Amino acid sequence: MAKAARSPARKPTPPPARAATARSSTPIVIVLVVMVAVLAWAAPAVLGLLLVGFLPTFVAVAMSLMDRRSYYMIVCVGAMNASGLLPILFDLLATAMTVDALTDQLLDVMNWFIMYGTAGIGMLIYWLLPPVMTVYLDLRTQHEISELKAEQNRLYEVWGRTIAKPADDRPD
Repeated sequence: MAKAARSPARKPTPPPARAATARSSTPIVIVLVVMVAVLAWAAPAVLGLLLVGFLPTFVAVAMSLMDRRSYYMIVCVGAMNASGLLPILFDLLATAMTVDALTDQLLDVMNWFIMYGTAGIGMLIYWLLPPVMTVYLDLRTQHEISELKAEQNRLYEVWGRTIAKPADDRPD
């Protein structure tokens, strides 16, 4: 009897992968719209200051929409912008939350310098910190390599060079 030719075993196909779903930003947008509506009704001066003061952060967010890698730009600019905006906001809250008080705050050039200057410092941090860290890590790595080579030379003096095998003789 001739044996029937067996067909090669077929590998089971994996189940189809679920489509990657983007995180929905709908809840965040709803919360922001509600917050802006409440601020516009309860404290329009505060809302005006926040809109004018956080303008550099809004620009950073708009830039991150074009380039997904710039999340840290939002963090740097936003955090520094908020640190410059808070003293002015507290001053507005301490005096009066009226549009006249907001106008007085916005007519002070020093307030503009503080709000936008701190955002500029955040942008400088975003631009300058990666090259500085690259140089630091490169120098640290070179120092560690020199220390390891010194230790290797010390071991050669103690044990001799006969224990060192060439790279071709090493088993895989």
